[in-house]
Amino acid sequence: MGAGAGTERQVVRAGRGGYWGCAAAAAIAAVALAPREVRGDGLRRRGDLAAAARCVSEYLEAVAAAAPPRARPTGRTAAAEEAGRWERARARLAPAALAAREPAAPLAPWTAFARGGAFLGYELLGARRAPRGAAVIVARERVVASPAADATERRCAYLVGPVAGAWRIADARCGRGYGDEEVASGWPGAWDEPSARSRPEPADRER
Repeated sequence: MGAGAGTERQVVRAGRGGYWGCAAAAAIAAVALAPREVRGDGLRRRGDLAAAARCVSEYLEAVAAAAPPRARPTGRTAAAEEAGRWERARARLAPAALAAREPAAPLAPWTAFARGGAFLGYELLGARRAPRGAAVIVARERVVASPAADATERRCAYLVGPVAGAWRIADARCGRGYGDEEVASGWPGAWDEPSARSRPEPADRER
């Protein structure tokens, strides 16, 4: 993982379809009840970090619902289903992520699973605050690229920020995380940053 990843905490097990067996609600509760309060950069309450984790959990649940391990319909029925089955997932993405010309694979499941692939389950591993009012949520995911392929696991990090009062996913990547320096200088305008007045003094920041 990138710099800053050491602050990500092992918090939950969550999944879909019985793969990891625990409800996603347990993930949110575990983040909310983490022993140390998250402070600064707009994440002043533990509930805020739980809401960021919930956004990612709802996104992954929507992907799992849209890409189940079953035979795909064909012809006109397939076209009609394709038009709407990803809307729940798209709703959890920030406008900047939706507008990207080449979105990261975790944020373009309609392409990644286009050959009959499936999203089999996930596990939320950790959640931490990041600069500029953002949060980083880490998940372990189990996917299959096509009906003939073997299932594989991947570890992905989701960069989440507030957009118009709701948490939305601005970016995601698998195999490495997000360092604080990278978040501090990248993704301009991808989420609503806290005002300078609301930011804590340096002495009040989590060490």
